Amino acid sequence: MNASFLLSQYGEIGVKGFAEVLFHVAPTEEDVFVDLGSGTGKAVLMAAALYPVKKSVSPEPQYLFWWMVYLLWLTIYRIC
Repeated sequence: MNASFLLSQYGEIGVKGFAEVLFHVAPTEEDVFVDLGSGTGKAVLMAAALYPVKKSVSPEPQYLFWWMVYLLWLTIYRIC
């Protein structure tokens, strides 16, 4: 397989793989996580849930739904 074929293929990283990437980056409360092309916003939510980032955002509208789910999760499991 040539490199141009590999680079042209869309793929979604899994939860475990993305958590490993974040572990190596080690975001802090001074960092802003921006996911361009985030789709459902899983990476945005994972970055916010796993690390104390200052902000975790996406320019895509679908991710707003997942933010509401995340806020509900925070209400149920972290605040109660």
